[in-house]
Amino acid sequence: MGALCGSRLGELSEEDCWSIFEDRAFASGGPEMTSDLVKIGREIVKKCAGVPLAAKVLGGMMHFKKEIHEWASIQKNEIWNIKEDENRILQVLKLSFDNLGTPSLKQCFAYCSMFPKDSWIGKNELIQLWMAQGFLQPSQKSDVEMEDLGNKYFNTLLVNSLLQGATKDAYDNYKYCKMHDLVHDLAQSISSKSDTVNDEFEIQQLSWGHTREIPKRSARKMRTLPQMDNVIGDILLNFKGLRVLSLREAGIEELPLSIGKLKHLRYLDVSWSEIKEFPKSIGKLYHLQTLTVEHCSNLEEFPNELKNLINLRHICCEDYKIMKMPAGMGQLTSLQTLPYFDVGQEKGHQIEELGCLNKLRGRLIIYNLEHVNNGEEAKKANLIGKTNIDQLEFRWGDQRESNDNNENVLEGLQPHRNLKSLVILGFGGYKFPSWISNSLLLNNLVEIKLRDCNKCEQLPALGQLPSLREILISMSNVKCIGMEFYGSRNDGTSDSNSETSRALFPALKTLTLEDMENLREWKEEVVTPATGVGVVFPRLEELTIRACPSLEYIRSINGLTSLRELEIEICERLMRPPNGLESCTSLEKLTVFMCPNLESVPEDLRELCSLRSLKIRDCGKLKCLPRCHSRLHDLEIGGLWEELDSFPNINLEDFEQIEVLRLWVWPKLKSLPHQLQHLTALRTLFIHGFDGLETFPEWLGNLSSLKKLFISKCQNLVNLPPREAMRRLTKLERVYVTYCLRLKEICANKTESECSEIFGLPIYIII
Repeated sequence: MGALCGSRLGELSEEDCWSIFEDRAFASGGPEMTSDLVKIGREIVKKCAGVPLAAKVLGGMMHFKKEIHEWASIQKNEIWNIKEDENRILQVLKLSFDNLGTPSLKQCFAYCSMFPKDSWIGKNELIQLWMAQGFLQPSQKSDVEMEDLGNKYFNTLLVNSLLQGATKDAYDNYKYCKMHDLVHDLAQSISSKSDTVNDEFEIQQLSWGHTREIPKRSARKMRTLPQMDNVIGDILLNFKGLRVLSLREAGIEELPLSIGKLKHLRYLDVSWSEIKEFPKSIGKLYHLQTLTVEHCSNLEEFPNELKNLINLRHICCEDYKIMKMPAGMGQLTSLQTLPYFDVGQEKGHQIEELGCLNKLRGRLIIYNLEHVNNGEEAKKANLIGKTNIDQLEFRWGDQRESNDNNENVLEGLQPHRNLKSLVILGFGGYKFPSWISNSLLLNNLVEIKLRDCNKCEQLPALGQLPSLREILISMSNVKCIGMEFYGSRNDGTSDSNSETSRALFPALKTLTLEDMENLREWKEEVVTPATGVGVVFPRLEELTIRACPSLEYIRSINGLTSLRELEIEICERLMRPPNGLESCTSLEKLTVFMCPNLESVPEDLRELCSLRSLKIRDCGKLKCLPRCHSRLHDLEIGGLWEELDSFPNINLEDFEQIEVLRLWVWPKLKSLPHQLQHLTALRTLFIHGFDGLETFPEWLGNLSSLKKLFISKCQNLVNLPPREAMRRLTKLERVYVTYCLRLKEICANKTESECSEIFGLPIYIII
């Protein structure tokens, strides 16, 4: 522990330390913030000596203490008598460890020292390793699974700041974390003392990635074998007590038959290996809990013996590469992680195999649903009873033959109400089941994606789903998005009760419509007392409409004050953008690409003070651009009305803060717009398709902040900027020139350095 004393941590003011401590100690689920606890807490914070880690750790520890006497005990602890120069932070960390409570939680903390310093630690992997070591033992009288106890321990270590920097996925699940270097040193110190933790947790457990010779007498005691490239063949027999074997990136091409003799093995990872198949002896690993086979490009199927592993809980592999599963997967009733299930027609591969796997959790993709004959068969999967699955993806494959059972099958696949993400791909029915729109059945749904459901002519009613944050729809047969999408009352009745006047899509943040070939219009929802609707899309932040070639009308976006990004691309028949754009006061990014019939955009967007990025390109009938405020950072324009022989009325000289400018396809302009010379903050300039341009003006040297210059497809360009101008561009790092034919002729058969010498600047020419 003495080696840690040299560590220096940034100091904070006492008030800043109190803020850190307060946030953790009195967070939801902690003690009530009484005046007595605040008084004691402030005294504790004074002893942190401005060290943020100490404030975090102490705040997390006090979160679990509800009584005054518990707080007073920490305030009066003898560690505060230690002199400052003895690095009190180490004692604070040790105090937090001592207060963890159960010995098994302390074991779990110490085990984290197995990971290298400053490495990201996967939460699920960590829990699976704890489980393999036997640290997670719920009470026999409870229904708590080992994984649930592991989640509880993980969260406790996070709250105590013994783990930190945790990242979450889109569904609020923790994914990865780190361990502070000082905390890692504490864990290492504890794990090396067999009297501090369980006797079985000994120093012989080597850290990940450290390869060395291991004596046989030590090998017999080891429970974790680090990643090593020389562990093959009968050498495994030296490790008969092994519980964890990681051969990740070991470069092995096959597993030895002797692996079947590791009777205590609970965790096996062969990811990033070259193995082509598993030996049959793997079927004798009856205690195996976790099998990880990620990025094994040569492995095409799991062994038939897999179904014998009745204690297997987690199969971890990619869900985009379908490896053949053995028949009878339904026998693995302890299974909790199964990335996908490939439905077949043969017995043992049918969807009913999922019926007994009621402990499944997390994400599940079901492939080839065209092999399910009817709704009754689909119900045998018992998805409605799988309470811990929060992400589901249904995929139908190629349906060349007429298949009219899709609607009944999807009806039978109704999930549990805990579902957070639903993806449906290749559905061949004409309408969606009622459960997909039911706000009571899917009240926790956060995300829905409907792709290639190309027989449906109407969207499901999604407006009432209270937690829905993201929608992606790609359905080629939908012609109109109308009232049915919103799912509001439309029976003509009126109700003065304020509870009935509620928002539609109340939580939605991202909406994407793409590849909808026949979509012609997107209608507004009628907001009236009769419909019982107060507002639509109150929290929408990103709206993307892409590759809808028949679209002529987009509903008004008036009043969408939360909208930050609007993107409209490849809508060939669209003549004008949606009304109300000027009212989107939070808009930061506006993109309009490849809308050849677009005739107008709003003339004045200067009220959109948050706008930082404006991109309007390949809109061949557009003659003018909107006026914007001066704080624009990123501007991309070009490909407008082909008869334009002068730059449009946009006042570039007003954009004092613009940093990135892309100019596309101005075939009739013979020179660069003179307004560019005033853009002294410009860092990146991209010029494409200026066929009339032969040389650059000398005023280009005024762009004093320019770092990168891209020049592309300027076919008649023969001269780059004069040397005198280029010398003034002191920050210029590189000039990239691509597909400029006349420059190509000048630089033919010359090296990059020779071209740079010709033009007097660092140039990179791509022929």
